[in-house]
Amino acid sequence: MAAAGGTPVDTLFGSTRQWALADDVVHANHGSFGGITRATAESVAAARVRVAANPMKFFVRDFPLAHERAIAAAAGLVGARVSETTLVPNATVGMDVALRVLPWDSDATIVTTDQAYPSVRANLDRRARATGARIEVVTVDPFVPSAVLDRIGDAIDHARPHGPVGLVVDQVASATAMPLPVHDLVAMARDRDVGVVVDGAHVPGQFDPATALPHADAWTGNLHKWACAPPSLAMLVVDQRHHSTIGSVIPAWYDDLDFPANSSWLGTGDPGPLMVAEQVVDQARAILARSGDIEACVVAGADHVAAAVGGAVVPGDGWMRAVRLPDSVSVGAADVDLQARARAIEEPLWRHGIETKVTPHGGHLLLRVSCHAYSRADDFVRLAEALRNVVGRG
Repeated sequence: MAAAGGTPVDTLFGSTRQWALADDVVHANHGSFGGITRATAESVAAARVRVAANPMKFFVRDFPLAHERAIAAAAGLVGARVSETTLVPNATVGMDVALRVLPWDSDATIVTTDQAYPSVRANLDRRARATGARIEVVTVDPFVPSAVLDRIGDAIDHARPHGPVGLVVDQVASATAMPLPVHDLVAMARDRDVGVVVDGAHVPGQFDPATALPHADAWTGNLHKWACAPPSLAMLVVDQRHHSTIGSVIPAWYDDLDFPANSSWLGTGDPGPLMVAEQVVDQARAILARSGDIEACVVAGADHVAAAVGGAVVPGDGWMRAVRLPDSVSVGAADVDLQARARAIEEPLWRHGIETKVTPHGGHLLLRVSCHAYSRADDFVRLAEALRNVVGRG
């Protein structure tokens, strides 16, 4: 089976040889920025050269078809309708637009969780200050995922008698790598006439297209993470019933049209990622066919790291896990102290050529472990040994 550019998919597994990633680095934090293959790097560079050769031709005559084909490819990767999908630079931009579907009134309540990505929480707080809406944060225990649905349902039911309610949830929480039951949450919210926005930043390329999309009022996801597209390429999906009111991503030439036609031209951004979207999606589908291998790698890797330092693996799904570091490392510190401790763990790992992420959450430090096709068991042996030395030194 061939991936992007005719590269056999098997050559993308177990090694960084066919990836643009440095060979001497343990890339255990794919979940932050992703990585691209050499074939993708070469294709996007060639695409930019073609645009530079005749920018008038591309932006005036070729762009509409290129944009249309890129949207079709991206939508297919998550099972979205093309008629409800547009492209955005990243999920942060996508969320800023998606949040428009919710009620932002002085008597409104927007329910979210303590798992919300920091930029999303900042956006919610900014909108609340401007409108007087109330933000209700539900605390979620990542070790008890079965309680999430009831806790969020209780928060919604408590808020409904006081005014309109909206719900904002992550599909996969960034810090804890915890998958939230978004399909059940969307169904519950619909039964209560509550609008739902889902942050699916980690979904495209990692989840089966048949079940990836929860069909919320609005959803956004990055292609530069697990689908391994060049930055900046992401997608925004908005339910048809909001198309006449949501407006365009930014005020531009077609601002008077309904979504997504109003967002079909956002100006002269970098066209390279858009032009290789079809190739990237073909590659992502080829890799996704061996999803079980990648998940087995991250399960074994996270278990090995946790055992090495006396930590605990947060229950998860997919290609990313979080290891809660032992209490001796984190419990009882103030947030500012935990941030400093997280950096004190990360920095010596960086010096040893190991890229990973340590995040304070709920009074603990969580080390997030990511796998992709190129990951090897040896990567996590190296990570575990280095982490044990760092944690052991306090």
